[in-house]
Amino acid sequence: MAVSQTIARPGPTVSLLVSKPFVRVLDMAGPQALEQRQQTLLTLLPRYGLSAEALAVDGARMPHDMTLDLLSRSASTLGTDAVVLHALQAWQMGDHGLGDYLNATAATVGDLLATTTQFIGLLHDGQRLSLRADGEDTVLVFEYDEDVTVHPWFSEGVLGKIVAELRRALGPGATAGPSAAHFAHHAPGYERAYRDVLGCPVHFGQGQDALVFPSRVLETPLATADPVLHELLRRQAISLLRTARKRVSFVDQVRAVAEEELGRNTADQGSVARRLGVSAATLRRRLEECGARYSELLEELRKDVASRHLSECVLPIEEISVRAGFSQRTAFYRAFHRWFGCTPAEFRRARSAR
Repeated sequence: MAVSQTIARPGPTVSLLVSKPFVRVLDMAGPQALEQRQQTLLTLLPRYGLSAEALAVDGARMPHDMTLDLLSRSASTLGTDAVVLHALQAWQMGDHGLGDYLNATAATVGDLLATTTQFIGLLHDGQRLSLRADGEDTVLVFEYDEDVTVHPWFSEGVLGKIVAELRRALGPGATAGPSAAHFAHHAPGYERAYRDVLGCPVHFGQGQDALVFPSRVLETPLATADPVLHELLRRQAISLLRTARKRVSFVDQVRAVAEEELGRNTADQGSVARRLGVSAATLRRRLEECGARYSELLEELRKDVASRHLSECVLPIEEISVRAGFSQRTAFYRAFHRWFGCTPAEFRRARSAR
C-alpha cells in the first residue's frame, strides 16, 4: 500500500491534484499532452526549488502554488478548465495512498465524513474540513488556511473526491450521497461537469464550499467497511499527521525561511518566495494582508540574529556578520550602530557584564 510522503519544505504542500488520475486524463489526450506536462514540470522545478528526483518518489507532494501553476498550464493544453473534475472521473482506489484505504474501511457514511475531516492533512496540509449540523442536515464545509491561495480547482477536487469515495464504498445503486453541493465561486463555463461528478444539485455563489447531507443517511453502512483494518490505518495516519507542518502564520514562515537564507546571503524576496512555493508577487501580497513588508521584516530579522548571537558570546563577530546576511563587515557595523547605537564589540561586552 502506497503511503503519501511529504517533501520536507515549509509552507503548504499538496498531492491531490497532481497524482495518478490527473496523469490518466493527460494520457487519454495523447502522448503530446503528457510530454508537454513533463516539459512544464521541468520548467517549474527550479522556480520552486525542487528536484526531479524529489517528485519521482511515489506519493510525493509539491507546493500548493506550484500545483496551481501546473494545473493552469495543463488546462491550456487540454483546452478545458474542467481538468480536476475530469481527473476525479478517472480516480481509482489507492491513487492517493493511505487516505483512500482509511476512508473506504470506515463503518458508515458519517464515519467516512468524520475520518476525511480528521485526516485531510494526508492530502493537503493547508486545507480544513468541518462537520456542522443545520436543522435536519449535516454540512461538510471545506476551508483554506489563511496563507493558501484560493482557487475553485481545490474545492472541486476535495469535495468531488469525497463523493467519488462514497459511491465506491456504498456500492452500486446506493442513494446515501449528498443532497446538494455549495460553492463560494460563481458558476464556471464547465458547470455541467459539476453535476456529472457530484450527482446532486449544485449551487454557486453561496459564500462557502460545502456538501449537504440529510442527517438520516449518516448511519448508512458502507459495503467496504473493515473495522480491524480501519483501526490499523488510523494509527498509521495519526503517526503521519504528527509530522505535518505546524499551523503558523505566513509571516512566521517567511521569517523562518529568510533566516535560513541569510547565512547564504541570498535572502532576497525572490529566493524566499521560491522556498515557500509561491511567486514573489504572492509573497508580497500575503505579507501586505498581514500588515507586513518584506524589507522591514528582513531588517528586523537581521537585527534579531545579530543581537542573539552576540549575546551568546560564542561566535566571532565576523561570523555573526555573515549569519546576519552581510557580505561586508563595514556594512554590518554601520547597520549595527544604527540599530543599537554602539559597535558589536561594545554590545557584547555590555551583555556579558550582566
